[in-house]
Amino acid sequence: MRDDRGTSCRRPTCRKVRGWTTECPFPARLEREDRAHEPSTHVLLILNGWTKVTASAANGYEALLALRGPGDIITESAALTGRVRSATVTPLEPVEAVAVEHDRFRELLAATSQVALRLLGLTADRTRAADRRRLEFASMSVRERFAALLLDLARTHGRRALLILRPDVLRQIARPGPTAP
Repeated sequence: MRDDRGTSCRRPTCRKVRGWTTECPFPARLEREDRAHEPSTHVLLILNGWTKVTASAANGYEALLALRGPGDIITESAALTGRVRSATVTPLEPVEAVAVEHDRFRELLAATSQVALRLLGLTADRTRAADRRRLEFASMSVRERFAALLLDLARTHGRRALLILRPDVLRQIARPGPTAP
């Protein structure tokens, strides 16, 4: 694996996996980011740990685009298009990931249609999720969008648990608010 400065990864924790990948744990939060608008040399398959994917507007506003964790693939868009990264990936905790260099990743996709189709399905799912968020932003109040986000996070990352809320908290959540964003 090569890091963003174009040098080989020399960390003792990095090692070859099946001859075409390098397993390389990220250090703790903010010690290593894959930053937007920088060239990328690899695709990451997250084994353990969580990252946040963000993008910044010209005025400095930073938007949380996604949370990615075990089983997710990140930085694949730059590998497929040959362009710079479109978002910043920041570890939220120590993250262990398998790094696949761009050329090897493209070779794998060309040689294995099943992997290419799974990646295409993932891309379609992410596009649908982005479309849903844009629709929510246009049609829901902030409170409704926040509730939808919490429900989505609970569905995708939560565990079943009994939640008991005080009646005053329930009234606060249920209080009608403006419907405009």
